[in-house]
Amino acid sequence: MFGLNLYDSYGYYEIDVLGGVKAALIITLAIRIIVGIGWYGMFKREGKNPLYAFVPILGPYVAFRLACDDFSWAALFSTTTFIAWVVALGVKQEVLGACAVINFLMWWAMALMTAHVYQIPIFFGFIYGALPWLGALIFGFSPIMSNYQGPVLLLTKEQQEEKKKEEKKARKKARKQKK
Repeated sequence: MFGLNLYDSYGYYEIDVLGGVKAALIITLAIRIIVGIGWYGMFKREGKNPLYAFVPILGPYVAFRLACDDFSWAALFSTTTFIAWVVALGVKQEVLGACAVINFLMWWAMALMTAHVYQIPIFFGFIYGALPWLGALIFGFSPIMSNYQGPVLLLTKEQQEEKKKEEKKARKKARKQKK
């Protein structure tokens, strides 16, 4: 889930609660827990380990892989999710802010692709993108989400086969170089 970067998106809040914990962090954590509960239901229904929903980098990775077959996009999404959390903790760096923007855009891509793979109206993808806590609960526990069609394929079958062959050759070459 994107980090809900309240610092950069909505101005810097200096609200201290619970002995110095920033309000943005509490809001982000609450949203993340609710999204994790929704992902728990979604992962369980699709045969993934449901506890992955609560693991910081692995949960977003698995959620993205349910929507899209590309490893690199899923890895980028999970990495920028972690970085968005670092920003929510209050670390102010330009690079981290850019990662939060990338994560925000990838969150929307995942939300819309998730609606597509369940073959439901795109409206639910917009709910998932705009209101992650509500969208995740809908995708995780709604009975209309039983028509999962598999992840979106970004490459054609021929391109996927060619990519696998190239990766296999590269692994063989790397093994030979190690010897």
